[in-house]
Amino acid sequence: MVNQLFYLVNNSLAEVNHFVKRAKKKTLPKKGKVLKEGKNRSSTF
Repeated sequence: MVNQLFYLVNNSLAEVNHFVKRAKKKTLPKKGKVLKEGKNRSSTF
């Protein structure tokens, strides 16, 4: 029973994560690129 519950939670988390990734790609392509560039620049310093 615990195993089944864990599987359900894990599966739903994966679905949510996938949905969020797709939503980000569709809605914020420019902001995402800027954020990534900013992170890369800050890590080089």
